[in-house]
Amino acid sequence: MDFKLATWGLSSFPEIEINEKQFQSLCQANKVLKAAMAIEEKYELIISNYLELEKDSLSISSSNMLRRSNNYSEFFDVRSTFNRRIVNLLTSTKLYLDQIYQHVKVCNLDLANIIKLKTNKEYDSVFEYRFMEALRNHVQHHGLAVHVIKKILAGLSMMIHVY
Repeated sequence: MDFKLATWGLSSFPEIEINEKQFQSLCQANKVLKAAMAIEEKYELIISNYLELEKDSLSISSSNMLRRSNNYSEFFDVRSTFNRRIVNLLTSTKLYLDQIYQHVKVCNLDLANIIKLKTNKEYDSVFEYRFMEALRNHVQHHGLAVHVIKKILAGLSMMIHVY
């Protein structure tokens, strides 16, 4: 069987002959690059969702500090925004954790096993990890995370409590 590298394009391009070993090596490299890109894309989802949650938190806090509105519609919008951002962050994190092993396994089996051991160890030893996992399960299967938005005025400053 002949193995060649060629470019698909409108013009004619030269072909490069390669052997079967080179072909297999390029196929494996392609799989590794696709797996690495999948990891990077999922990680970017987490970072973007976290950033959106932080931006909305700052925006809502500063807006409430200056406007001091108390109508139902604005409270509903704030609650809805926080729920959406929290669900997005938790879901993208779970997506990453559920798929990281299979993607890394394509790149390096030994590293994949280390990642599996370390994530299990972190889950067992870090309460916040288990709490976020339980919260993700709650919002995925039972109900939303934010139920009450409460403003507390203290002098000129104001705090929003999320329950």
